[in-house]
Amino acid sequence: MSVKKYSIPSRETIIRRVKAGAYLAKKCPYLPCHDNLEICNTCYCVFYPCENNELGEYIISSKGTKVFSCMHCSWIHQKSTLEKVREFILFLESKNIKPAEMNSTDLYKEFCDYIGTERDVE
Repeated sequence: MSVKKYSIPSRETIIRRVKAGAYLAKKCPYLPCHDNLEICNTCYCVFYPCENNELGEYIISSKGTKVFSCMHCSWIHQKSTLEKVREFILFLESKNIKPAEMNSTDLYKEFCDYIGTERDVE
């Protein structure tokens, strides 16, 4: 039996999923993925790499390169977080700003300014 190849969705696709509200990638070969995640609109985070050391850390990859690891972060999968991200994306678009074209770190900083914190949204 062959293994189904799964590609990482584009940032535009992820943002479209966030804007849509409820979404579940029922055909995703990685389901079930992480434990007890509420939603998977953002199977890949629109803010990666956010560079927030409370949500992840830089590590050396198996290829020997430095990468930001958010392996233990489930913040983006919380319903309360996704709703705030959804509001933020719609806010940016209302200002004629294209979030998909923004640098992910800058997008995260703008989001933190929008919600007024760098901590988990609850």
